[in-house]
Amino acid sequence: MARICKFRYDALTYLGGVIAVHFSDEAAERLIGKPAGGMVKLRKDSLQTKLSPLYYRPMLFRISLQNSRWFIDDWKHLEIPRFKLFLKNIAEQKGYK
Repeated sequence: MARICKFRYDALTYLGGVIAVHFSDEAAERLIGKPAGGMVKLRKDSLQTKLSPLYYRPMLFRISLQNSRWFIDDWKHLEIPRFKLFLKNIAEQKGYK
């Protein structure tokens, strides 16, 4: 069983270029709109843009550390009315109601 970790925004701030993040297909579809294919490479600024709004909401998804890589594999609670307007719109486009 994978160890469950909280997302640490500051852990990404010193990295540059492209960051490899492992997603399950479902998590990838909901977060970035395309299937995971095992690993999705995102630019640092894109990853921060997508994940930093969720930094203070760590229970929205599960991130585990596997083989020294981030693996995002499960969405938990998504309380759309509490999201900022831009994030709410993104979530609705991804199929949340």
